[in-house]
Amino acid sequence: MSKLLLVDDSEETCTLVRNILCQSSDISLDICQTAAEAIEHLSKNKYDLILLDISLPDGDGISLFGRIRSMIKFASVPVVFLTSIGDVTTKVTAFSLDADDFIVKPFNLLEFRARVEAKLRKQMSSKSNADEYVIGPFVFEIGTLRLFNTELGSYLDLTSREFKILHQLSRRPFWIFSREQIINAVWSDGVHVSERTIDTHICLIRKKLGAWSGMIESVLGEGYRFNPNFHRAEVVKSS
Repeated sequence: MSKLLLVDDSEETCTLVRNILCQSSDISLDICQTAAEAIEHLSKNKYDLILLDISLPDGDGISLFGRIRSMIKFASVPVVFLTSIGDVTTKVTAFSLDADDFIVKPFNLLEFRARVEAKLRKQMSSKSNADEYVIGPFVFEIGTLRLFNTELGSYLDLTSREFKILHQLSRRPFWIFSREQIINAVWSDGVHVSERTIDTHICLIRKKLGAWSGMIESVLGEGYRFNPNFHRAEVVKSS
């Protein structure tokens, strides 16, 4: 069964979405009407797809989307904006932040259902390999929080925290993560962590990556990003 989250304060929209999607026994739907309520649900549950309005009583959907993407478990979960704000600037902003779709109200119910089901099929297909993924010589084992180097034939001695940081960066290649985003994604709510701590962890991860340390790039004044196109050969050439 696919589990969806709808974040929208419109009773009419919530009723329409529930009626069109929950006709199928393969879909369950949670509904939140505020950003705060959504954050609470997201912290306690896993979802296969998130439907998000932009105008919320206690904030905006764009900011909430940023928080959703900063959570490791939702880094690759499709997020679809469902809103009455349909100007080009808003759409471009949403897609530049890596939104999966943008549906403007009012919408055709059959088309809406078809779009959601298409996203779910793609998500279900990718979930079959969700327990591990490969980037370059590295196999990320999510269940055990371990990183295997196929060229060396051994596991890297990463702590669980270091693995989570590297996993967060690698799931969105070339995306610049601020130190605050990394903290929010990797540390539990309420735990105070300084930005300097992130720099220290990144330094340790780079040391353990060895010849592949260049995969983690520093972006001056912004944070860090993961470059999957970095190859060990580049290090050899420069030595």
